[in-house]
Amino acid sequence: MQALDQQTFQTQQTQQTFTLSYVDGVVQVQHSPHANPETLLLMARCLQHVTLQVLGRGQRAANDAHMASQSPSNHVVAIKPEYQPPVTPNPVYVAPSTPSQNEFVLQADIEDASVHEESLWLSDAIDQWHANAGCGFSDQTWHKDYGPSFRVFRELIGSVRRDRVDATGQHELGILDIRMSQITRQDIESLHENLKILPKNQGKSTKDAEAHQRIKDALKNKSPRPSRHSVDKKLGHIAPFMRYAKQKGWISQEVLDEVELAVASAKGDLLKEKQQTGKKKGYVALAADELIKMFEQRAFLNGAMHAAWRYWIPLICLYQGTRVAEASQLYTSDFSVQDGVPCVSFINDEPEDANDGDEDAQRKRKVTAANPDAYRRLKNQASRRVVPLHPKLIELGLLEFVEKLKASSSRPVHLFHGLTWSEDSLFGRQPSRYMRGLLKEAGIAVPRRKVPHSLRSNFHQALDKTMLDSDRQKRLLGHATGNMKDERYGETDDGPAFPFAGVLPYLAKVDFGIKVPTWNEVKELGRIARQQGTLKRPVSAS
Repeated sequence: MQALDQQTFQTQQTQQTFTLSYVDGVVQVQHSPHANPETLLLMARCLQHVTLQVLGRGQRAANDAHMASQSPSNHVVAIKPEYQPPVTPNPVYVAPSTPSQNEFVLQADIEDASVHEESLWLSDAIDQWHANAGCGFSDQTWHKDYGPSFRVFRELIGSVRRDRVDATGQHELGILDIRMSQITRQDIESLHENLKILPKNQGKSTKDAEAHQRIKDALKNKSPRPSRHSVDKKLGHIAPFMRYAKQKGWISQEVLDEVELAVASAKGDLLKEKQQTGKKKGYVALAADELIKMFEQRAFLNGAMHAAWRYWIPLICLYQGTRVAEASQLYTSDFSVQDGVPCVSFINDEPEDANDGDEDAQRKRKVTAANPDAYRRLKNQASRRVVPLHPKLIELGLLEFVEKLKASSSRPVHLFHGLTWSEDSLFGRQPSRYMRGLLKEAGIAVPRRKVPHSLRSNFHQALDKTMLDSDRQKRLLGHATGNMKDERYGETDDGPAFPFAGVLPYLAKVDFGIKVPTWNEVKELGRIARQQGTLKRPVSAS
């Protein structure tokens, strides 16, 4: 008996076992008392995989009846179509029931990952296209516009679930996906029909629920269908990728043909809608009397007396045709004289350590933001520009304002103290809210129609009346011209080359007939109002 106890003791000393279990929301870990470091390291790796699966359950659709617990890099779960919305010719998966939230479901059918090994997954193909196809949009445009469209695309035609690591190194667990070689024209037909019933996102992240679940909820709740513009926009995002996929040999010609038919159909539907309503959707320019109401009202002066940005940003948007985000992120280093003409530049910042060893690194703009995360960004490459400053802005005192700020520091200074930076809107959130408030106070605000961006349309229309040629108009506005000379051979140390002296006379003709006090007059009025205690709070918009 004593010998047996000794043998048992020796066996226990050499046992290398561990157990991981997930019960009622708790991960339990047990290992043999004398587990060696190698065993404990293996246990830690397994625990990491289990933890990823537990966290991933929040990303998997709540209605998914098939879960699994394999390696995040190789796991593929076959999806069995169980739900088909009306008017949709191809099944869209929305399972009607959910597994218990207190236990893993280990009944999933696992697809052999070697099947169609030569074919890329759709998600990986999208990453390749985004990285290598010369996409002209910024990362921010991808995350806000293109990325959500491609997520909906993948979810609506995906046929299996799998875990992957995306291009940024982030784990995506249980996402719907499909091999590129398995995409059929019926998938594209189904995509088009489902986009017509995919409900509006109402500002919420598309990560909150998968596309087919949103459709199911919308049909149940009889939610409004999306606009035809929304369908056209999503297909417009997807089409260039599919053309690239055909060139790479990832999809067949008949699949691309179906994509082109869907795009043409969506544009036809949009044209019919415009013909029926008689009005173009989206923002429009303000009428001449509406501009006067916006800038000559007391609310504009009250705001200007509180902060410089409330005075200058609306005026820069109007007289320079800039986007709100562009005007609000100007620094003192953005103002210069080119060929004897006062100019303003709109150029992306570069990280201090970017392009180390690059002989052109000294030509690139350095970070001037308050912190390393607040790099200034532009909408796209075409938005980079150095253009003449409108004479009206000089008359109102903008260059004097800039020179005083330059004298206050040996480094570039942000023109508009007090603006906070955010990932989505850069420095533009507060100015946009303020300008919406001015429109509302003047009684001319129309949601999605007469908005701060309307001032850019006012500038464009006024510039067009000067008879300046189309390419120069586009470059003033930060639009691509499609001209190889402009886009390939026009770069200088200070940014894209521009005929400053030749364009300035046309720019000087842009006039809106509004009367506002100069910046020095505004400062003096503000000083008097503070002394008298009559300074009112600026308007705001929700």
